[in-house]
Amino acid sequence: MSVYYTATIFITVYLMIVMKMRIRNNILLEPDTRRILRIVSTIIIVTSFAEYCGVLLDGTDTSLRPLHICIKTIELAAAPSVPVIGSNIIGSIRKWKPVIAVFVIHAILELISAFTGFIFYVDSSNVYHHGRFYAIYVVVLMAGILFFTWVTMRESRNQYGMRRMIIATIPALLICGLAFQYMEENVRIIWLCVALGTLMLYNTSIELTQNTDSLTHLLNRRYYENIIASLNKPAVIFYFDVDDFKNVNDTYGHNMGDKVLMGVGNSIQAIFARNGSCYRIGGDEFCAIMDIDESEAENYIEAFHANMDAVRDRSPETPYVSVGYARYNPKADNIEDVVSRADTWMYKNKRIGKTDRQ
Repeated sequence: MSVYYTATIFITVYLMIVMKMRIRNNILLEPDTRRILRIVSTIIIVTSFAEYCGVLLDGTDTSLRPLHICIKTIELAAAPSVPVIGSNIIGSIRKWKPVIAVFVIHAILELISAFTGFIFYVDSSNVYHHGRFYAIYVVVLMAGILFFTWVTMRESRNQYGMRRMIIATIPALLICGLAFQYMEENVRIIWLCVALGTLMLYNTSIELTQNTDSLTHLLNRRYYENIIASLNKPAVIFYFDVDDFKNVNDTYGHNMGDKVLMGVGNSIQAIFARNGSCYRIGGDEFCAIMDIDESEAENYIEAFHANMDAVRDRSPETPYVSVGYARYNPKADNIEDVVSRADTWMYKNKRIGKTDRQ
């Protein structure tokens, strides 16, 4: 066994132990994210160590063969679950049962293979081999990585630039690690790649927690102020304000008010997030900053109002939302003046809208 491989496993386990310590002491993480990261890091530690022990036991005394079989069963049964469980940190998975069923069936097949050898087997000389149907393991592992990739791509289309590029590199890292390992059997780096990808997920989760509004899951005011202060490229800035929001709280209560804000936030994200970033900047005030031509702005506003009409059909108590926008050119404009123009136009549209609805 090479010193390089021993060092790789040591670093992998060490990184996951450090991350578990950080998770335990980090009060910023949401409980679900904390729980998933704990599970993933534990599986990585167990599975990478099992792979190492399997390599260590290969060809040793035959009395250790049952232990060798047990260790390989644990490794092969657990490995494909890591990217699938980790994907729930990126986006919620609505239909978990079919996904879980696939990996439970695979784990059962690996357990059966421990006795029959059709996926893997350890021969009488205590040497590990791929079985006739080893492709089952490869397919399930690739399915897990592709599932992670699909969730990543789905969420990156609807989320913010700060998250998109970092998250999109994680499945690429896993696929490259897997490819290197299968091109050269002695280059066993897949678990190190998985550990690094998990650390990237952890760091991104912290970044999102610090910069995301907890109610609407849009970017918060602090992140908005940083973006406005450093905006150095042309953009269209949209401002949104919920009409008569105080009446919603007074009439239906604050729980309904929160529901309205979440609905407005979802509509803004659905329409504006693919080509820009979306923010909740106050109680019932929102903003979107988009990299589009000003001629396209009205189309986005129309699509937003259509989306809000659909929300209002389901929840008639949902108020109208006023929108204003202005184009920012860093070579010619002062950002504060552009923000003021967008805000002024939004309040003008608010007055017009109230008059038209009377």
